[in-house]
Amino acid sequence: MKARKNKGSYTSHSRWFDIFRQSLYSYHVHSHDIAGSVKRSIDNARQVERRLKDLLGVNTGNLDVLEIGPGQYLSQTIYFALHNRVTAIDLDVIIQNPKLSGYARMLRVNGARRTLKTLGRRTMGIDRRYRSELFRQLGCTSAPELKVMQMDATETSFADNTFDLVYSRAVFHHLPDPAKAVAEINRIVRPGGAAYIALHPYTNPTGCLDTRLLSGDIAALGMWPHLRSESSGLVRSNAYLNKLRIPDWRRLFSQKAPEVKVLLPPYVPDCTAVAASLHNQGQLKEYSVEELTAGEFVALWKKPASDIAPIPESNGFSN
Repeated sequence: MKARKNKGSYTSHSRWFDIFRQSLYSYHVHSHDIAGSVKRSIDNARQVERRLKDLLGVNTGNLDVLEIGPGQYLSQTIYFALHNRVTAIDLDVIIQNPKLSGYARMLRVNGARRTLKTLGRRTMGIDRRYRSELFRQLGCTSAPELKVMQMDATETSFADNTFDLVYSRAVFHHLPDPAKAVAEINRIVRPGGAAYIALHPYTNPTGCLDTRLLSGDIAALGMWPHLRSESSGLVRSNAYLNKLRIPDWRRLFSQKAPEVKVLLPPYVPDCTAVAASLHNQGQLKEYSVEELTAGEFVALWKKPASDIAPIPESNGFSN
């Protein structure tokens, strides 16, 4: 897996035209159905809570939580912070209070393209409207105190056994070295604590993250265009992708987080029949139907409570 040369935003390598297209996509998605977008984010966070409770026996409340890659909206960060002590880290600089110094730092760290995209979204009023709707649906008037830090998930500055829960959604498929990030999670989660990592499989119909597909324009490229030799050159991903497949993710988490539980919620709308038909025609047979139709890869892991560092033996001296 080829490592990226820069440490900036995973979207900073996009071409100017792609940034413009992504901004239009963001405006279309968030300005036309802000209430629906907020509801989906909240519903997803509640689903995370249910899965943690049902599959790992972990109740989310009064926990020290780390969210990896919250994004500029901080919607799920705010949701979890209503009942937990939340720290969020992102490779991008995330500005909570729009000050000139903050944008200067964003420009320096995230790059010009990412900064302009953020400025464009805020100039169009999308962020303000989104935050207002989020507060309305959560029944609060302001956000809890949030600790948001610019940090690489593979090289955090946290001490061992710092968090009860580490949560991440739609981030790990962007990481050049996700195995290192999982090992870091193992280090900073307390014994008895948990991790919930959800990512977008590269092999699903929109796994290339081309905004034309994400906006529902399947006809523009067809299904799974990034996996087809005749159309892969037409794909324009909106971010860096490590392109790991589901067997790779299973192996990675099994090695770094033993006894991990894996969920593969199906892609919506259902495309199982289409994938099976393609297999019958001899197409995309190097990918299983499971890979082609998984909408998400979810890894849930609970660190053994007995995984505690041994007490050093006496050195023969007493206090």
